[in-house]
Amino acid sequence: MSDAFVLRNSAYLPWISGPSARLGRIVNAVASSGSRLPFEAPHSHLNTSYETEAFLPVLNCTAANNTVHDDILRFANETRVAAVNNLTTDSLKWTNSKIPSYGEIGYLGLSYPRTLEKTPLGLNWNNTEQTTNEFAFAIQKRPTDVPYQSDTEYLSCEVWNATVSYTVKTRNSVVGIENIHWELLNKYDPKDAWVNSSLSPGQGSPAYSGYTIGLASYLLGYVAWHRDNTRMSLDSAGRLDATSLSTGAQFYNMTRDINQAIQIVNTLQNPSSVRDISFREDVEAFALNVSLSMVNDASLCTKVPVNVTTFTSAVVYAYNPQNLLLSYGLAILASTISIAFGLFAMWKNGACYDNRMSTFGTAMQGFDVKEVFEDSKTRAAQPLRGQAAKTKLMFDAEEGFVLGHRKRPSGGSSIGTPITEEGFVLGQRKRASEGSNVGTPIRE
Repeated sequence: MSDAFVLRNSAYLPWISGPSARLGRIVNAVASSGSRLPFEAPHSHLNTSYETEAFLPVLNCTAANNTVHDDILRFANETRVAAVNNLTTDSLKWTNSKIPSYGEIGYLGLSYPRTLEKTPLGLNWNNTEQTTNEFAFAIQKRPTDVPYQSDTEYLSCEVWNATVSYTVKTRNSVVGIENIHWELLNKYDPKDAWVNSSLSPGQGSPAYSGYTIGLASYLLGYVAWHRDNTRMSLDSAGRLDATSLSTGAQFYNMTRDINQAIQIVNTLQNPSSVRDISFREDVEAFALNVSLSMVNDASLCTKVPVNVTTFTSAVVYAYNPQNLLLSYGLAILASTISIAFGLFAMWKNGACYDNRMSTFGTAMQGFDVKEVFEDSKTRAAQPLRGQAAKTKLMFDAEEGFVLGHRKRPSGGSSIGTPITEEGFVLGQRKRASEGSNVGTPIRE
């Protein structure tokens, strides 16, 4: 399985040329996007979550000790990275009045490579074909106005084996990883990656070589500027400035200062895309995302069947049946009483009326009603005049709609006499006598 992580020029040679094609694509995808590759969603459950644990390589970054600090300065001076000339103590900024020349290294990514023959080498910024267990970084924290003094942060990042626990949640087939925690176990020894005739094919740890070489291919390099006589230039090497790590706040600020020093503008990232994160945190997240992405790749993992416990969640509504029965019972009782009154009224009256306009129009055609409104010279315009405004209708089981409550008519009157606040009330009529145009009132 280890050979799935590494590239060898020949199956019979012990040394490793780099990460495998698949691992190289994973490292490239994480470096470009700045995020780990998504986990595969379960086929049977669209909404699931589970907790798991894995043993993975990580980078643990701390402030560099004095040895690493001095090695970085000595390396820059001796190798003259970016035309360095006459670096002062504890500074990656220089000035030389004799030439004259001046400049600054804003970023320097190095490794302590170890050959597979177990011979330790010193720092190196461009050897990406050697397994390593430690990276050293120098990156500007903020610009300074002093020509020979830089404000630089020095970091040492070591490869560790770690226990990484995390929660995988799937919602509607979209998988996310949360609650990531890791605990360091032991440092990785690059000598374990060496394979010779005394080791069986299953021994050794060449997979770590593929992992560290993959990280080194993006982390190693430098960004600097310098001026020599009348020539000013920007010097850079490596691939870091073309990855998502270049959008971290600390790296972005360093790059901006370097560009301003040589008066280059409009060559930086959009500030809205800059992430508020230190370089140290960004490097650790980059290595961790590569490790988690390897876990989800079927070609780099061996699937082992395990027993799982499935919990099914459901929404349960709790209610008091007594309150529910009481509310529905009262509503049904009120409806039943209303229907009973309506049926009784229909039976008692022998007729059924509704509130449509045609019903009211028919009711207003009664002789008594028409006579009252004709007598009062009433118009439809509001307000109504005289007694017409006070006229009220009542329902009579025999005659339908009539005017008010009936009482004995006055003598000689052919129409009902008005009663207090009830409008005109007409008495019952009988057949008209000879020579009379209207019926004669009868006694009630």
